[in-house]
Amino acid sequence: MATLAVMGLALFMNAGTANAFNDAPRLFTVPMMLALAVPATYAAVAATTPHLRRHFRHVLLWMAASAPFWIIGAIAGPEIRIWWWAGAAGIDLIGTWTAPPVPGNTRRGTQRLEFDAAHMLERMRLFLIILLGETVLTLGRVIADHPSEPATLLTALGVFLALICLWAVYFGRAEQLVVRRVSASEDPIRSVHVGMNVIYGVVAGLVMLAAGSETLIAHAQDRAGVSGVLLLAGPAIYLLSQAIYFHLDSDGSSLPRYTGAAVLTAVPPPGTGSRYTPPSLCSSSS
Repeated sequence: MATLAVMGLALFMNAGTANAFNDAPRLFTVPMMLALAVPATYAAVAATTPHLRRHFRHVLLWMAASAPFWIIGAIAGPEIRIWWWAGAAGIDLIGTWTAPPVPGNTRRGTQRLEFDAAHMLERMRLFLIILLGETVLTLGRVIADHPSEPATLLTALGVFLALICLWAVYFGRAEQLVVRRVSASEDPIRSVHVGMNVIYGVVAGLVMLAAGSETLIAHAQDRAGVSGVLLLAGPAIYLLSQAIYFHLDSDGSSLPRYTGAAVLTAVPPPGTGSRYTPPSLCSSSS
């Protein structure tokens, strides 16, 4: 029931995202706060162990600390709303990273907690597949809008090959390293926690790649420089995010990704005046 409730709330929250900084911020904030508070309240009452119940009670206290910022931001004008919400998001982020401590309580390490790491890795894997699929759909929409232009087809082919390489960077071997590392870890919660936060960088990289390809094809004449930067920065951030994860929580698999991100950063973006040959992203995989 909690999952269904969160699903329904997320539906309204997503619908309110477009106008969150306009005239309908409550359609975004109210469902979001409920979607966070309802599962935490349920877990604080019905979790399987006393420690987990105590943990989620601490989570609720941290939510109570950030809630006024979310509420004031929804009431405040659009020009200052971002600052209130940034404060709220900062409190939530600090609470998440510090495993919500509360004054007067001794923090307990996550090593002792039961945790289904395999399930969370599966969720992360599916999320990455969805992101790659969304990027392909964006590319397909752009092709449909400009079907008869050779430059469009060549650009789309290049971006699609880049997506294949980005897919191979993770699913070729990296996923096996992640699973093996988490399975052998004494603190799988930390490993998955780091991975879930790294996903934000992966999301940003794929969004930038999709936006860059769309802008290059649809607005090549007046925005070639911007689109070129996005086309290179997106894969660079994607690789850098994975490199950080492997650097923090795995063995020697971060160097190829750091190298790939550095190469993409050093290459002159297309549309800036230099003749551009896309580098092989596949060379960054391990």
